[in-house]
Formats: sequence, C-alpha cells, structure tokens
Amino acid sequence: MSKFIFETGYFKIRESLDQDVNLWYKWFNDQLINKFFLHGAYPNTLEKQKKFRKDNVIDDKKLIFTILNNNG
Repeated sequence: MSKFIFETGYFKIRESLDQDVNLWYKWFNDQLINKFFLHGAYPNTLEKQKKFRKDNVIDDKKLIFTILNNNG
C-alpha cells in the first residue's frame, strides 16, 4: 500500500507507481481529455509512457505525483 503525501476528503496525493502508467496511458490517448492539453492530441504508446516514468523518476532526485479522487 502506498503512503499518501497529502489527503483530504476530496482527493489524495502520492508518488506515482508503476501501475499508474496503465491508467494515464489510457486518458493520455483519450481525445475528449487531451484536446485541452497545450501539445494537442496525438497517439502515444504504453512503452513510451513507461519509459517516460522510468526516465523521470530518478532515485530521490525527481518525482512524479499522482492525484487520486478520494471515494471514501
């Protein structure tokens, strides 16, 4: 179980985990969601997202955070 850095009745924040990549890969390629991104919509691959996380989480020097809805 992961430790939350911040938690309220509405949301939680924690460091990203390997399994988060599968979720953000899906919404990252959803045109209804990414039409609001500054870079626009473009297809991406799960492998590219796994590499992005691996390249951007370096020991204790870099982190990627995950914000979760607090459903209870």
